[in-house]
Amino acid sequence: MATTGSQQRTARPRPRDYFEDPHQFGAVGQARLRPPDGDDVQARHRALVQHRVVLLLRRGARPGIGPGERVGRAFGFSRQHWSDCQLGKAWMGEDTLTAALAVLLGLLDEISPPPGRDSRRR
Repeated sequence: MATTGSQQRTARPRPRDYFEDPHQFGAVGQARLRPPDGDDVQARHRALVQHRVVLLLRRGARPGIGPGERVGRAFGFSRQHWSDCQLGKAWMGEDTLTAALAVLLGLLDEISPPPGRDSRRR
């Protein structure tokens, strides 16, 4: 039986599937890799990079401040997608990885000012 594009996408291992304990993705610095069946070396590398990016995002997070909505608005994806990427349930694409770098580099306020703040430089 042929598979549809959506079935192929859902069958693809998620970033968290590359770790012994998927719940450690983005949460435990020394989480151990465990390649899934049909391991794709490049995907394993991307999963490790995404894991480390999420660790950095969480390390730099300020309590009570969740940039997901602002980040998504600035870069064109949903708050849910941002959350799924941080949980390892979805892969970071170009826009999501760029957004993560913007947050890590302290550029979010410049790219997407908080509500009520003028974005023009004085």
